[in-house]
Amino acid sequence: MGAILKQLHAPLGIYGVLGNHEYYGREIPAFLNEMKNVDIRILMDEVIQIGESFYLLGRKDKTDIRRKTFNQLVKDMKLDGSLPLIAMDHQPAELKEAQENGVDLIVSGHTHKGQMAPNHFITRRLFELDWGYLKKGQLHAFVSSGFGFWGPPLRIGSRSEVMEILVKFEGKEGRLNHE
Repeated sequence: MGAILKQLHAPLGIYGVLGNHEYYGREIPAFLNEMKNVDIRILMDEVIQIGESFYLLGRKDKTDIRRKTFNQLVKDMKLDGSLPLIAMDHQPAELKEAQENGVDLIVSGHTHKGQMAPNHFITRRLFELDWGYLKKGQLHAFVSSGFGFWGPPLRIGSRSEVMEILVKFEGKEGRLNHE
């Protein structure tokens, strides 16, 4: 996939986070090296400022028992509250904590929307949001069913997707509005 991913271009950079499957087989160093070769920066419990526009928070996957909480990441950075905070967290397991710690927008995947019916009933019970969009206070949460799959190479009752999210910063505080 490296040659295909190398074709991605974005004016502010290309960023990602690890998912649970990167932890299986202990291949994280090889994965990180490949991402570096294709100019994709993987954020692992980091918050970076993108220009003068917003902060981007990327978490380690929930599989990593040493990962930091949203509270630790936000408090450690002493963020400028006037800039929006966008987060990437592979598993949509902690939306309440994201909202309570001032995250304005979060993107996740992991669930595959169940991938094969009736598994979507399970993911719907495991996660407050297992697919789609949810507004929770100031938080705009998006969970994609993803492009690929895990296990058997098929989907039943769940489509592959690539989300496009258009973000517009509004007002002096730079709060987010989505379309």
